[in-house]
Amino acid sequence: IPRGRTTDLQKAVAIEAHLRGNYKYSLDPARRPEKGPIEDFLFYSKEGFCEHYASSMAILLRAAGIPSRIVTGFLPDEWNSFGEYYIVRAKDSHSWVEAHITGVGWKTFDPTPPLTGGPVFRASMASHYIDLLRWRWNRYIVLFTADDQHAMGRTLGTGTSGLLANLKKTIRSKLSFNGPEGYALLAIAAALSALIIWIFKKSVFKNKKSRVPGYYMEMLRAVEKRGLKKRADETALEFASRAEVPGVHAITEAYQAERYGGIVLSAAEEFRVREALEGLKRKGA
Repeated sequence: IPRGRTTDLQKAVAIEAHLRGNYKYSLDPARRPEKGPIEDFLFYSKEGFCEHYASSMAILLRAAGIPSRIVTGFLPDEWNSFGEYYIVRAKDSHSWVEAHITGVGWKTFDPTPPLTGGPVFRASMASHYIDLLRWRWNRYIVLFTADDQHAMGRTLGTGTSGLLANLKKTIRSKLSFNGPEGYALLAIAAALSALIIWIFKKSVFKNKKSRVPGYYMEMLRAVEKRGLKKRADETALEFASRAEVPGVHAITEAYQAERYGGIVLSAAEEFRVREALEGLKRKGA
C-alpha cells in the first residue's frame, strides 16, 4: 500500500487500483505447480480471472486489518429492449469483494480489470425477440400450475387478437420498417406467437377434458344424493374414508391410479368400477 494511505477506504481503493492496473485478465493463466494459486498470481504470473483477483484482494485487505469477504454472482451487461430485462448467461458469472470500512460499513470493490482484445458478442434484435418469446413461454406456460393454465385458457379466446396486436405494436416501437429485415422479423414473431398459442390451447383444453375421470364425478354426484359432499379441502382418500360407503373406496383407488399414477385401467378394472358405480346409483335412488 503506498505511503499516505491511512484510512480503511484509502487502503482499499489503493489495493483495488493496484490489481486493476498492474495485472492481466486471463481465463487460462500460467501456473507453477510448486506455488500456491494466490502466491503464484500475486508474485509470478500476475494474470488470472475474477476469482484470483477477488481472493487476492480479500487477503490483502485482511493483512491490512480490514474485514473482507468474497461475493460471487453474476454481472450481466446484455439488455433486452423488447422485454426490458437483462439476459444473464453462464459467461456473466463473476466474483468481487466487500470490505468493512470504518464509519461506512460494507462497501463493494471490484479489482478485476476488463477483458481487452477478446471477441465482442453482439446479439441481434431477432435473437432478443426470440429470447423474449422463450422467456414468456417458460414463465407463463411451463412454470404455470394447472389452475393457472386453466384460468388463462378461459380468457385466451378473447385475448388472442390482443396478444398479436401487442406483439406487433412492440416490434414497431423498436424497429423501423424501411427494409425487408423489419418485415421478416414481424413475420417470424407472428408465426412463433401463433404456434405458441396453438400448442397452449391444445394442451390446456386436453388437460381440462381429461383431468378428472368421468366415473369419479358420477360417484361424487351419487354420494351427494345421500347427503355426503366432498369438501374442497379434502383429498380423494380422505373423503372416501369419511364417507364409509361401499364401492367408494374401489372407485377412489382406480381414480388415484389413473390420475396420479398414469395407469390405464384394464377392461376388468373398468368393469369393477362401473359395477361399483351402478351399485351406488341403485342404493341412492
